[in-house]
Amino acid sequence: MDRETNEHYPWLTLFRRRMLISVAAKIFVTDDLLVRKASEHLKVQATKIGVTCFGGVVPAAPETSTLNPVIRDAVRWIEQRKSAYPDPIVGLWVGTVAGKNIAGLYDLLRLAKRGKSENVPVLFMVIGPIDELQGTRHAALLSDLRQADNIFLHCKYSTIPVESWPLLADFVWKPLDDLSVSLTTYHAASARMPLVCCSNTFIGEMVEHYKLGFAVDVETVDMQELEARVRTWPKKNAIRFLEGHTWEKGARNLFSV
Repeated sequence: MDRETNEHYPWLTLFRRRMLISVAAKIFVTDDLLVRKASEHLKVQATKIGVTCFGGVVPAAPETSTLNPVIRDAVRWIEQRKSAYPDPIVGLWVGTVAGKNIAGLYDLLRLAKRGKSENVPVLFMVIGPIDELQGTRHAALLSDLRQADNIFLHCKYSTIPVESWPLLADFVWKPLDDLSVSLTTYHAASARMPLVCCSNTFIGEMVEHYKLGFAVDVETVDMQELEARVRTWPKKNAIRFLEGHTWEKGARNLFSV
């Protein structure tokens, strides 16, 4: 039920879903919280909907992280900012400039500006091919991100191993507005890092329900309170979530049909 699919292929998506609904013995969603939403959205009985899930990420060998030049550059950049931003909290955004991600970059910029104006030491890591925004109607966003002294930009697609995320940041910024479960939810839990999401979104509801982080309104959030909550977020919440959401459980549910 992701928004990106509906935006790019609305008629194909509608046709495909109606065909599958007519012949499927079971329709699976990727979290219990999506059952009611899927029932309403797809206009099927909730009893026809099953639940599967993803699972945690198995870490790669530790030495692979230390050799990553993006990580070295980012860690060096953080150290250089500590005189202006002592003991900062750092947010991580990793992604592409697909349409559904653009709003999240605008919101990231708002949070960075609010942190600076409220004298809260918050930094952001933005890793992904955002230079593709050049020449588009979002070119001004790219310019603003480049000029912000509390935002690190790596404008190319790079694979950052999940076990390296804690080297770069204290929380993961994931402002997704889809009726779907992002694999980033599991990545952040595997890294024992809280997610910060936008309120009034499904991922925000999920994050608050499982206590995986915080859903915030970027226009009204108290940055000092957010800083304190990120610093004191209990990692046991991630462990508990992954204990109840495993690849094995997801597979068993699929093969039970």
